[in-house]
Amino acid sequence: MRRRSGSVSARAKYAAGAIIRRPLPAIAVLAIALTLVSAMPAEAGEAERELPGGRFFTQTGDGETTGFAVVDDSDADFWTFFQASGGVARLGYPISRRWQDGPFIYQAFQKAIFQQRPSGGVAFVNIYDRLSALGHDAWLSSAKLVPGPWEFVEDRDQPFAVVQRNHLGLLDLNPDIKAAWYANTDWLNAFGLPVAYDDRGDVRVLRAQRAVFQQWMIATSFAPLGGVVIANGGDHFKAAGQIPTAATVPERLPDGHETTPAPTVGQTDFFGRPCQSTSNPNPVFTAPVTDLSQISVITPPGIPAGGVIKAHSYFRPTDPGTRANGGLGVPVYAPVDSSLVSLAYYAERDTNEYLLFFEVSCEVIYKFDHLRSVVDKIAAVAPDAPQADSRTASVNPRVLVKAGELIGYSWAHSWDFGVYASGHRNQFVNQARYDTGYEDQELHATCPYDFYPDPLRRAHYALFGTPDLVRVAVDTCRSASRDVAGTVAGAWF
Repeated sequence: MRRRSGSVSARAKYAAGAIIRRPLPAIAVLAIALTLVSAMPAEAGEAERELPGGRFFTQTGDGETTGFAVVDDSDADFWTFFQASGGVARLGYPISRRWQDGPFIYQAFQKAIFQQRPSGGVAFVNIYDRLSALGHDAWLSSAKLVPGPWEFVEDRDQPFAVVQRNHLGLLDLNPDIKAAWYANTDWLNAFGLPVAYDDRGDVRVLRAQRAVFQQWMIATSFAPLGGVVIANGGDHFKAAGQIPTAATVPERLPDGHETTPAPTVGQTDFFGRPCQSTSNPNPVFTAPVTDLSQISVITPPGIPAGGVIKAHSYFRPTDPGTRANGGLGVPVYAPVDSSLVSLAYYAERDTNEYLLFFEVSCEVIYKFDHLRSVVDKIAAVAPDAPQADSRTASVNPRVLVKAGELIGYSWAHSWDFGVYASGHRNQFVNQARYDTGYEDQELHATCPYDFYPDPLRRAHYALFGTPDLVRVAVDTCRSASRDVAGTVAGAWF
């Protein structure tokens, strides 16, 4: 018999009529209400826009100009899979951009998560199996009213047909949930197999590998008395912190669905060449450049290192971060829509690394350095073999990236993030040294994190620290210049 350790099986309790009604705390009902109400489809109207190969949904953005796109392209056929699986009515709205973890590409929806496999084809993720493996069963039970999975000892060494029959037996515990389950003719693909059932008095819950069914036995504003609803599994995965932060930041609806705006005619870019971007001296960054939960400290510009004052910032991953994502390390994302304009692929001691420069506007560029791997479209424009130094070469045609798009991974001891704005001039004791054009990065380096609005700006500031991993509480970002006239402080020499 399938049992949970230390308790009489729910099947036995249900059959004996020994269910004890345990009214939910008001706060728990409110939390579930907010989750379920968010999944109720709204009328499309202006909230949805057609895109080439898909659709843009603003319902989970600001309702007007930000949200998430679901499309088919060369990387994934998510729009086709979304429509074939029931669309908004069954899956809810998208709650993330795409993100990549190892060889797989993902996108989250309110009630499901898609996975594009490298061998081809899209599949549903076993949301609740993953959350269980990550140790979230206690949180799911207390915060989301989802029972822990049962142990099915009778599954051992049995063929799938027997395992399936064992698990589907849970549906007999609740005829209403059973009817809702089989209302989806593709139930195995959509839900996986049932793994637990619990009657909590006010709500009866069936947990499956990919979905949770709830039958509410009290009157609520989000479900009829005795009605069965499917909980927002994608939202549960997001609330558990399992979707990269950058992927949850809404993207902006493309103007006229164009990939890039027209360039500003007659203006030069940061490097003095004809600008191919638009003029914008104060762009807004909308996506973190990494998963901040995997970062120990961020050192801001102006930190002494290697005998010089560094004009850029550093990220120091946590120990688990260096081994994350199947050993690839911490992910690196584009902070804003931009284009790769130059790069270097070079040998650094016993490793090969990438240095990348991206243009945001005619006035603003940013760089990443010490990346150990990059996505295919960037690797395709890089040299086949590493060079002996980190001198960069121009990329033509440019490689376009969207805010929050994966750039690559870094499992290095530390990696660089620098932002440079031609309209910003740092002040040095020996200013003439920096006005020659050879020290443009030092002259125009600025704080990357001040391009973020709150709360993202504060989230980065909260991680500021020293190279020896000591956090510091600050409310400003240090300048790239540390020169002090009349002293040996800074880099004036």
